[in-house]
Amino acid sequence: MVNKKWGLLILTTFVIGNMVGGGIFMLPAQLAQVSSPLGATLAWIVTGLGVFLIALVFGNLAVRKPDLKAGPQSYAQSLFKSPVKGRVSGYSMAWGYWAANWAATASVIISFAGYLSTFFPVMHSAKVIYTAGSFQLELGKALTFAVCSIALWGIQAILVRSFNSAGKMNLFATVTKVLGFLFFIIITIFIFDTSNLGNGAEFYDKADLQSL
Repeated sequence: MVNKKWGLLILTTFVIGNMVGGGIFMLPAQLAQVSSPLGATLAWIVTGLGVFLIALVFGNLAVRKPDLKAGPQSYAQSLFKSPVKGRVSGYSMAWGYWAANWAATASVIISFAGYLSTFFPVMHSAKVIYTAGSFQLELGKALTFAVCSIALWGIQAILVRSFNSAGKMNLFATVTKVLGFLFFIIITIFIFDTSNLGNGAEFYDKADLQSL
């Protein structure tokens, strides 16, 4: 019989990988375009505080309600004394969590394709390769769609074919994320300059002029 159980290490990296999505990699560049360095720093501090408070909430729930082990849906179900209302609440929570997960999977794959376009500019190509009426298919968009589709269905094929391989893939992806964070922190320590916190607009204007 095939062993379909993950160990502590893979389960831990699964939780970390599930919490860390594509937003944390894409938002810094987007914030840099609309906010000063000081504003972006404050936004990350507030966001980190919010995530920390959520972690405390789930930690307290785990201590106070150790019998509820099915995740957020079990907490939602236990709010109601009526079994019917409890099941509806639990189902709604589970369905919302499921929908958020597959939506997040799509966003992560799109982020991945966005990063690839930095190394492969052809993915930004506006060359029209197919026309049907008023519809025009550009080369860059076609390549992006192909990359996202291959990544999505490739991951699905791995999940269906081998449960343990999926765990190892998640382990590799999570380790890569963590190493990326550490690399960013180390680089920031050496190049951080507090004088840039107050002149974000000037810094962005100069960067924009240089790109032109």
